[in-house]
Amino acid sequence: SELKNGEKREFIVADQYPVLLAKLDGRFFAVSSRCTHYGAPLEKGVLSASGCLTCPWHGACFNIKTGDIEDAPALDPLRSFPVHVEQDEVYIEADEEDLKANRGHPYSIPTCSGRPDQGTNANPSAPGVVIVGGGAGGLAAADALRQHHYTGPISILSQEPYAPIDRPKLSKVFAPPHSAIELRTAAQLVAMDVTVHEGVTVIGVDPQNKTVTFRRVVHVDLRDESDGEKLPYDSLLLATGGVPRTLAIPGMELGHVYTLRTLTDAQALATALRSRAQINLVIIGTSFIGLEYASVACQQGVHVTAIGVSDVPLKKVLGFEIGDALMSMHRRQGVEFKMNSSVDRLIADDIQADRVGGVQLKSGEVLPADMVLVAVGVKPNTEFLQTSDIRLTDNEGAIAVDQYLRIPQWPDIYAIGDIATHPYWLQPQLPAVHIEHWNVAQNMGRCAATNIAAKPQPATGGGGDGVPYRHVPYFWTVQYGKSIRYCGYAPDYDYVFIHGDVTEERWAAFYTKGDKVLAVASLNYDPIVSKCAQLFHDGQMPSISQIREGKN
Repeated sequence: SELKNGEKREFIVADQYPVLLAKLDGRFFAVSSRCTHYGAPLEKGVLSASGCLTCPWHGACFNIKTGDIEDAPALDPLRSFPVHVEQDEVYIEADEEDLKANRGHPYSIPTCSGRPDQGTNANPSAPGVVIVGGGAGGLAAADALRQHHYTGPISILSQEPYAPIDRPKLSKVFAPPHSAIELRTAAQLVAMDVTVHEGVTVIGVDPQNKTVTFRRVVHVDLRDESDGEKLPYDSLLLATGGVPRTLAIPGMELGHVYTLRTLTDAQALATALRSRAQINLVIIGTSFIGLEYASVACQQGVHVTAIGVSDVPLKKVLGFEIGDALMSMHRRQGVEFKMNSSVDRLIADDIQADRVGGVQLKSGEVLPADMVLVAVGVKPNTEFLQTSDIRLTDNEGAIAVDQYLRIPQWPDIYAIGDIATHPYWLQPQLPAVHIEHWNVAQNMGRCAATNIAAKPQPATGGGGDGVPYRHVPYFWTVQYGKSIRYCGYAPDYDYVFIHGDVTEERWAAFYTKGDKVLAVASLNYDPIVSKCAQLFHDGQMPSISQIREGKN
């Protein structure tokens, strides 16, 4: 009777192991108590009436009844414990190893095959699913395929020479080793029966014959028509992500000019930053990657100058007031800003003519630079499709998909993440959107995998259109140990209502168009963004008028 319907509470079992107990519709459910992504306490998260338990930090969602994942970025499920009630006492059944692990086991062939609710028992000798791209979206798809009981072959073709990594940490942590950011160990991938081809370049896709052609080298000339290896597929998932944009200016070929996308990029930056006692780092771009790496470099004692084209950083996404507060936070750490500025050229060093020595602005001002990080966004990594029968939408090279994330003219091919434009279900009046966030790629991968696993097979039947993509975008940024969280999508908001004080670094911001709230951001106001993400999903987000009037 201490726990009311819709409530949850963490309890300590056997004097040392935390377990989360929740009550929903008069029934009790017990699961491991920490989010399997970064270990957030789920007691502080959000429990919906439908049984969705959302992490307060990064929006991962679990089914409170089973522990299964419903939303990224978590890969592992929660551990679910049997519960029974005797009079007014609740008992759970658990062994010590499961309590100690505080998480469920990764989805694998042994856990997904032979179950009565099995969806697809694919022929193990069939081509199976091929995933092009070794990022988090592709890996999330592989995990979700096994979660939804797909037992056929899964192959991942990755250009990077290592297994999939936690890419956001590359700009948030200084020189992370691969072992600290790998999303799945080699043993886990073996247990999942997922084959990862590392360090390969895909050079072509033939939708008519359902094959992918690749070479086992990272850098190839896509104009070279010599034969590569061919891999057949039943279903194909394109998840190649983005490639960093560069600038069409003189000097980009100089040494010590970097972009940041891969672990190799991060290691090269770290090596250069350690190469001398005093370093002047110029960051071109004041979006999330640029500001996050400014934070990382400052904490290593590096002098940082950031160049931005608007009057404050992140103005288009977060608004002037919050962008100005972020700029002030960086300035207190020693970062210099050159705003309302554009770069004219990179200048060679006076002594070593093959490396950068300065950045010249279009105003004529020259900034000293021992290193330059170009952080001006990404573009879709789809060059390998330019000669295929897959239609690219524009000069950017994106791929249009339907609400099920399929390419309409090729229903066995799906595209997700940075390369895909798709309908945005919360604002159906918008043209197809292109949202470049890590969580979005993962949730798109999970949705595509759900539909692939449900496709009709000769032995199982079933099928149908599938599950439409219905996730709320969610992202976060960490700078100087402070986390800003954001949910929703507001490309054309007309007002920002801020609750709290940005100068005190505790606030919640509501991005609106008319009376409708499109997105919510916060700093030190958890779990409001996770709550709002659930409200957006359930169609219950209050209007800005209601929020102004004090609606909780």
